[in-house]
Parts: sequence; structure tokens; C-alpha cells
Amino acid sequence: MSIFNNPYPLLNNQIGNFSNYKFSVELSENFRIENGIYNFIFQMEVDEPIINSLIENGDASFCIQTDSKPFYRKLFKSTLNKKEVVIEINYEEIPSEFTFEFTPLIITEKSIKYHNDNADSPMNLYNFSLQKNQIIGSHPSIKISFDRGYQNYENANLIQFIKLPNSKKPINGTMDIKLDDHNFIKIYLSEETFLLFKEINKQDPKILDAVLTFPILQYTLTEVLINREDYQDKGWANILNDEFDIFELNDTESIFKKIDEILQSPQINYFNYYLKKYIGSSSDQ
Repeated sequence: MSIFNNPYPLLNNQIGNFSNYKFSVELSENFRIENGIYNFIFQMEVDEPIINSLIENGDASFCIQTDSKPFYRKLFKSTLNKKEVVIEINYEEIPSEFTFEFTPLIITEKSIKYHNDNADSPMNLYNFSLQKNQIIGSHPSIKISFDRGYQNYENANLIQFIKLPNSKKPINGTMDIKLDDHNFIKIYLSEETFLLFKEINKQDPKILDAVLTFPILQYTLTEVLINREDYQDKGWANILNDEFDIFELNDTESIFKKIDEILQSPQINYFNYYLKKYIGSSSDQ
């Protein structure tokens, strides 16, 4: 169905002016956090020949407008591969939520005279003068959420939170920490606690960084200190050791120093963050 309220022909599968053509976008399943960097790859296909020609000639570009509430917004453009956008975002740039909204766009790279015979009538009858950065193609937004965003070491999913069945509760109080898995440090929570942590993570994830991650690593590194040989074949332990030398721990004091190194002083960072966000000032570390 042709939409007439666009000021010029827009390629959009839902509200556009090209009934016989499509703008398709896919997010690679290999999106991840690695070394403190969010990585995303988007690929697109356009079967409308005139817009395709504009892209190939450099007169228009495939772009991804990237938003993460409340403050982050950036436009990423295709480069050598004109049908692909590669996005890399440092985790420190994401202010509070770990939810991303990606809006695929095709925008003009310069002022052009635009006429498209393939547009629906009557848009195909007119010539349009477009300025740089005008949108000639758009796609519905794609949303991605991460349960955690604090990890800043290689293979960011080393800590895995697991909800116990409804009738079960952790044996050791708030959580059970299991280190026998090869790939993950596994944290078992009651359904009530799991949902509570999930809601806190949505509202202010830095709280969990300060009060939850620290004791998990304290327990884990204490176990590594006491029973080093039991963990030298674990994948998660070797990843931490490659970056932070956890197999070189020699006493309790070294554990606290190592946690500060891994998490970058989470309590002090949270206190400063809290003062800045909720009181409007910050304190020196």
C-alpha cells in the first residue's frame, strides 16, 4: 500500500512508497561483549535498483542509528563493504541500561536530485531535491538486551546467573556459587531473588556491580588460592589467569587487590557514581 504523507519516496517495508521492493536487515548472531567492547554486525539487502546504485556510487550509505537510554546515541556507517555495518562500543560509554535499539537507515551523503521511477504513484512522477543526511530508506528498530554489562575482561560471560525452579532455594542463603563448570562461574538464585536482581539491573546496574559481583569474585578467588590445582584445567579460570594472573595469588590481601584490578574498584566507582547521579556532586577517590 502506498503511503502519501512522506515528503519524497521512502523505502520502508511498512510505511514506505515502494510496494514492490524491500529493505531487509539482519543482525549477525555472533553479537557479543569481548574485552570490554560490545560487538555487532548488521547486513542489509535492497532490491530497489536506483537506491542500490546511489549506495554503490557513494551518494547514499547504509547506516545504523544506535541508542542506549538515557544518553547514548551514535550513527554508524558502512565502510568498505557497503552492505555491512560493524559496530564496536566500549562498555564504559553505556551509561546505565544495557539495552540497545538499532535503527537501520539509508541516508544521502550529499545533496542530490532524486527521481525514482520505481516508487509508487504519484511519487514516481516527481523530482526531489534532497540535502545531505536525508533518509531515503528506513527499517523497524531492532532491540538487544544484555543481562549484565559490567564485564570488562575477555569472554565477558564468565559469570552466569541461573534461576532455580519455583520450589527450590539456594542452600547457602542468597546464592549458591558453583565453580565446577568448565566455562562459567555459575550463580544459582531463587526465583524471587533472580527477578529482584533482574529488576535492579534494569533500574541501575551499577548497584549489582558494587554489591554482588565483588563477593562472587571474593569467593571464587579464595577457592582458587586454597585449591589452585582443582581449577587449573577450568576454562573460566584460565581466561582470568591469562589476563589477571589469578594463579599467582598468595594470600587474602592479594585477593582484594586482584578484585579491584578486575572490577576497577567497584565500590569507590559506585560511591562516586551515586553522588554524581543522585546528589549532583562527586567525591575524589
